[in-house]
Amino acid sequence: MDVTKFFIHYRKPSQYIYGGENYLEIYRYERRRHTRVALFEKMSIFDLTGSEAAEVKKSLLPVDTGLVLNSNPFIFNIFEFEKLPFREKVRKELVEWRLQKVFPEAIDQYEHHYFKLNPRRILSVLFKKSLKEKIEETFLANGIRLVFLGNSTIEAMNNVRKHKPAADFFLEIDRNFCLLVFSSQSAPFYMRKFRIDRNADMAGEVVKTVNFVKNSYAVVPRTFSLILDAGNSGAEKIRTELSGAGFKEIPFSSHKKMFLPG
Repeated sequence: MDVTKFFIHYRKPSQYIYGGENYLEIYRYERRRHTRVALFEKMSIFDLTGSEAAEVKKSLLPVDTGLVLNSNPFIFNIFEFEKLPFREKVRKELVEWRLQKVFPEAIDQYEHHYFKLNPRRILSVLFKKSLKEKIEETFLANGIRLVFLGNSTIEAMNNVRKHKPAADFFLEIDRNFCLLVFSSQSAPFYMRKFRIDRNADMAGEVVKTVNFVKNSYAVVPRTFSLILDAGNSGAEKIRTELSGAGFKEIPFSSHKKMFLPG
């Protein structure tokens, strides 16, 4: 899976704002590396005040800018089909028909994108149109050229796919927000979002989810990778817990920000 177009993608920018759990980060992309240049605590891209927006803008260069959000406001569904239609119009109708069977709200209130994971599997992603409009208004009002709006988990999927060897699942952690993605032959087949206290038993939640995957999909996940927010101080504890539960870590290279476009 290689997502080359998401909710906004005019061209690839040289700087990114990352919208995390009640904080914002600014990254520059130079020489194929992301370098963090600023951190703003207790800020949300969805309700920036005028003074906060001005403060963020001071740390931005006057160039094209991308925004990557964590997955909290997104809704994911993975659908399996006996066969996917070749024609895009028919495929879109089939995916939306399946989505309407499981999603209780009006789909026209959401931006809906879907991506082909393999010949039979589709990833459906929903994002509220009102949130996208609020983001665009904020950037426009502050003279920031927004050319890319993406999602951390989608970017992680693309980056993990390029990483060899790939783990059976990766755990994306952003403060107390967590997301598990299980894959087989580089194609995700199960995702779970959850929240957990910093001092809670992270490994317990992972083991519970792994047991569900074992029983539901007849696979036995044994290896994991971690994708952490930059300020995460509990990484070693998480690694120790998961290793103690019998999982082997497949680490990423230290300089790679897996939740940002590569």
